[in-house]
Amino acid sequence: MLSLVSYVVVGLVIGLFTRGFIVSRPFPSVAFSEVWGAVGALAVGWFGKMMNWYDGGAPAGLMMAAAGAVVVELIAYDVYRRNQNHKYIQR
Repeated sequence: MLSLVSYVVVGLVIGLFTRGFIVSRPFPSVAFSEVWGAVGALAVGWFGKMMNWYDGGAPAGLMMAAAGAVVVELIAYDVYRRNQNHKYIQR
């Protein structure tokens, strides 16, 4: 249980950290960054724990959770940006 909480905390921190480095217009909300960071950290942290690559709460698990949060956040920003660009096209 503590490992899941630590994955969520890592995801929230990485979500804010990633938001500072991604430059896109219009900017999505802070909640967008937080949620997708937490989702990525939980997904990768849980997957690695289920595959027995590391124990819950191990430093390797936290590093993998952070990497997963960054990857999922970048994918979410890309999808968001593409949807925003297509919204203004007249057909």
